[in-house]
Amino acid sequence: MRSRRGQFQHVFSFILMMLIAGVVLLMGYKFISQILGQSCSVEKLDLKNALESDFKRYASYGSYHEPTYLVPCDSEMICFIDADVFGEAADGLYPGNSGFTYRINAIQGEVRAPTPNNVFLVYDDHVEPLQLFSTRISVANDVFCINATSGRFRLGMEGKGRTVVLTYES
Repeated sequence: MRSRRGQFQHVFSFILMMLIAGVVLLMGYKFISQILGQSCSVEKLDLKNALESDFKRYASYGSYHEPTYLVPCDSEMICFIDADVFGEAADGLYPGNSGFTYRINAIQGEVRAPTPNNVFLVYDDHVEPLQLFSTRISVANDVFCINATSGRFRLGMEGKGRTVVLTYES
């Protein structure tokens, strides 16, 4: 009799340990998922702050700089909209040679939004505003898109006094 009772206690202890281990693994998975989700937000915020700072810093007339930025959250490209487009109908946004014509409607909707944005991250399946509007951005053809290369992109900034002309794609 004692051996059966002892075996039952071992089985019960084993089941209880497996249940506790399962709960710990589930909580760890949730915690790691939350951290990874927040890291993407932090990457976007870092890019936004760096761009805002550089648009102000490199606006002096005649200066030319080519800063390099990390692409946040596995986005494929970043697009900039000329600040002069805002306040207009924005029906004729033209992406230039960026190969971006199939997503231009999403950006046009954002241009007309109550809270304007003129920097956008482009993913495989959607376009996301970076929550940045700068009156200092000036680009040819109203839209300037840069493909990400190895998780980075380089942007040429030519200072024109109050604005920065985005001129270089790498």
